[in-house]
Amino acid sequence: MAVPAYSTDLLSIDLAEAVTNWAEPTATGWTGGAAPGTADVENIIQGTYSIPKAYSATGVGGAMANATSGKTIPTDGAFTAWIFWASPNCLETETNGGIRLIAGNSLSAFYGCKAAGKDSYTNGGWLNLAFDPNQSGARDYTAGTPTGTWQYFGWCVNNTNAISKGSPFVADAIRYGRCELRVNGGDLANGYATFAGMQAKNDANDATAGYNRWGLFQSMGGTYMWKGLMTLGYSTAVDFRDSNRVIVIDGNVKKVSSNFNKIDIRQATSRVDWTSVSIISLSSVAKGNFEVVDNATVNFDSNAFSDMGTFIFQSNSTVTGTSFIRCGQVTQGGGTFSSCKFTGSTGTAALVVDDIAEVSNCIFTSSGTKYAIQGFSAAASYDISTLSFSGYASSDGSTGDEAIYVTATTGTVTLNYSGTAPSVRTAGATIVKQTGQVTLTITPIITGSDIVIYDHADNSVIESSQNISGTTHQFIYTYGGSYSAIDIGIFKEGYTPFYTRNYSLGSSNSSMPVAQVVDRFYIN
Repeated sequence: MAVPAYSTDLLSIDLAEAVTNWAEPTATGWTGGAAPGTADVENIIQGTYSIPKAYSATGVGGAMANATSGKTIPTDGAFTAWIFWASPNCLETETNGGIRLIAGNSLSAFYGCKAAGKDSYTNGGWLNLAFDPNQSGARDYTAGTPTGTWQYFGWCVNNTNAISKGSPFVADAIRYGRCELRVNGGDLANGYATFAGMQAKNDANDATAGYNRWGLFQSMGGTYMWKGLMTLGYSTAVDFRDSNRVIVIDGNVKKVSSNFNKIDIRQATSRVDWTSVSIISLSSVAKGNFEVVDNATVNFDSNAFSDMGTFIFQSNSTVTGTSFIRCGQVTQGGGTFSSCKFTGSTGTAALVVDDIAEVSNCIFTSSGTKYAIQGFSAAASYDISTLSFSGYASSDGSTGDEAIYVTATTGTVTLNYSGTAPSVRTAGATIVKQTGQVTLTITPIITGSDIVIYDHADNSVIESSQNISGTTHQFIYTYGGSYSAIDIGIFKEGYTPFYTRNYSLGSSNSSMPVAQVVDRFYIN
């Protein structure tokens, strides 16, 4: 591929390098404090200047930047603003609009949203906040008669105590867009794309690396804070490999669409490997969705996703030992899931399957109101013997918290299980539950051998496989079958045949492990 590349779609409204386009709102009740002062070089977060403002009054007041023309905020996008207030204890609470973002068509006609307050901005400092004024549900205030043209952007405080010294209000870069962080490239020779690379580009603020400070993927002292759209493989393929990372989804993202925070994996030739990566969502509005948009190679191992939204995988996805804790619905999309945990799902079902054969050794723990698995759309026999269900409805029904929801409307769906029979809801198909299947793994085998499996009771042939291409053969046994013990014959020219006698399968699923290994077959 190429050297990893990191970029963004964010466009500048005003980078606060001069006071030229900044002014005090003129709407009634929104004119507290002094007019914005001369651009300052001391208290900055992005670029080399910021816009300070004295505040010797109480009440609501702030500053807005004139973008000089209307700006189009894309679907699921927002405008972002760097804000700083030097006296958090003087603010009103967040409920009372201590800090507000504002956007409109003039200094006197705009919408505002509650963004923070003394109860949530307790430690002060620079914050990068986002507001999508297109979201009517995100608008907490209306000043004048906004037209829906977005040309003026800024922020305000609701101050309870006059501050006689200094300029406690400081504004810095304001931008808008889908808030997308785009990642391309990466390979062994040039280095893989990584979270550290994303953070370094995002936080850069110099002439060499760029005056960025995008506010999309920030360093948090050993962890990362993320918001917006993360596109891995934006226009060309990406090779992204990383491990042992902790990422927090920004809890201050409250006034945007539910799809604002999202991870997209694009380009079928991309590869994304994450090992021991933890993503924790603190946002109650945009929890963070995940989608493999193009069928890229995705390898997830020992990851943990907490309080996130929906996940969509595809057939080239392999998910191993990964936990989905209080997350939305996970869609298999043909992917392989093994040894995963689904705990307290908030979706209709924890996992929507289209190929249950690719789901093994997974544990499902109920949230009390959701299904563990939804699928089984065709009348057939399915093996779920390696799956575990806890806390779901104890009997079949239609309450919505059965372990399994069978979507087939006709025919017979047979579920082969182990342990306690799972509760089932059906969309119309007849359900048959039977104690499930186990797999007998025969290894090592000399390549080219023939294997014959006999019923021990009458020596009848159960299975015959010739010229085995590999060194392993699997025999699937269904409990409740017509035989309880088998004999295994292995034949290879030039070797003494090996023939087992009375290999007991047992009469219940507790008598034989799921993967029984037979480890010697030839006498030379």
